[in-house]
Formats: sequence, structure tokens, C-alpha cells
Amino acid sequence: MTLVDDLDDFIYEVKYHIASEIESLIEDRIISPYIDEQTQSTRPIDLLRDIKVIRSQVNRTEFRFTYSFYAKYAAKRLWGEYIIDKAIR
Repeated sequence: MTLVDDLDDFIYEVKYHIASEIESLIEDRIISPYIDEQTQSTRPIDLLRDIKVIRSQVNRTEFRFTYSFYAKYAAKRLWGEYIIDKAIR
């Protein structure tokens, strides 16, 4: 196994855990399910399209991830940032 394989596995695992948490929130009816924008029907989370994980070019131990979810209430989409082991500035 190479470093690239390990990195790919790590990124997949981060995406998988984020997706699991989102799915749990959907099951608990805290947030709404994902919607196919063309058919307006519910759809599963797509790890390639719905959750992005990018490794910092400056700090090789820093990873940024972005995801969206559908809120149950008036807000359609909320965007945020989650940081591990570092204070938010």
C-alpha cells in the first residue's frame, strides 16, 4: 500500500463518517433528506458530489471538507466549517 492509497482511504473514511452523521440526522428528522434537483424526489448522499475533502497545499496535516444538507425549515442550505484540533479564528 502506498502513501496515496493511505490518503485516498483516509479521505474516503472522513467522507463516510460525515455521511453517516448526516444520514442519522435525516433518520431522526432533524434535517431533510437530499433532493434530486431535477426530479424533486429524495435521493441518497453521493460521496463524490455531496462531500468534498481537500488537503491543504501549505499544511499537509490540514484537511478541509465541505458538505451541504437540506434544512427542515425556512433555510434552504446552510454552509459552515468544522475544525479539529485548532481554535477558530
